[in-house]
Amino acid sequence: MCAIVRYLENKLDRNGEPREFISKKELETYLKQTPEGQDGLLSISGRSIDRSIEELRSMNVNIKYSHSYKGYAIEHLPEDEAICQEQQQRIVEMFNMIDVMRTDHGFSKFLHFEKRDRLGTQFLMTLLKSCQKKSITQITYHSFYKEEENKLVEPYFVKEWEGRWYLIAMDKSKRALRTYAFDRLKEVKVYNNQTFNDQFREEAVHYFDHCIGIFGSNNKKPEEVIIRCSKRQAKFVETKPLHQTQTMCEDEDGWTTFKYKICVTYDLLKELLSYGPEVVVIKPDRLREEMIDNLERSLCLYE
Repeated sequence: MCAIVRYLENKLDRNGEPREFISKKELETYLKQTPEGQDGLLSISGRSIDRSIEELRSMNVNIKYSHSYKGYAIEHLPEDEAICQEQQQRIVEMFNMIDVMRTDHGFSKFLHFEKRDRLGTQFLMTLLKSCQKKSITQITYHSFYKEEENKLVEPYFVKEWEGRWYLIAMDKSKRALRTYAFDRLKEVKVYNNQTFNDQFREEAVHYFDHCIGIFGSNNKKPEEVIIRCSKRQAKFVETKPLHQTQTMCEDEDGWTTFKYKICVTYDLLKELLSYGPEVVVIKPDRLREEMIDNLERSLCLYE
């Protein structure tokens, strides 16, 4: 499956659209030429290709067959299926990584991973099932600022941010939406015989519509945020937008102006501060003042 994904992905243009459709015969020829195929590690036939494609489709990889071109291609999903599109891209990336790591051609000394603690992903399947079945769940949680404690929650969905996973859930004792980091979960217990009403889940999903990161809007209204980035930083912001509302225009002095319609949150402030002298906040005034205050307090530490 990894080799099929890799080959079809290489046939996409810069916009993610298929340059050509690949016939089953061409796929079969390609698979036989791969290191796995030459080593006899792959079962290569028309039927095995059919099975692999169906498995990939079951994992939300959008592989389409064109009767006109008599071939297969990975296709983008419509814009209103953005979440599924993101899932598809992530699955393709994971297959590429698995493909590299499971084939022993001496790559390990050239592949350097970021050193990090466990992400708590051992709870991922359990929590996703509890979200799906609307099961009341007890988590044992140890935050950075409090002692370890048990919490009874209504799990709504799981969110990723900066390489970490978070559970978005209703704290039943406080009747408030909370974010729980997977790496601080100690234990998870699902009460399958106790379910919750689904009425707040949709509200929880939209809680992050106008925000970046894992701190929601908290009833804040989105507002216009304008920043200016240096030529160097603008390239990074352009290719990795802060938010889907991002628009941009190049200024005459070589800097670039970016505009957003978002809520001002801690995660936004933290992200902009990380750009250092490569960014200037134009508006709103409150965010501009917070940037100045943080930079001045940082500077005091060096005096």
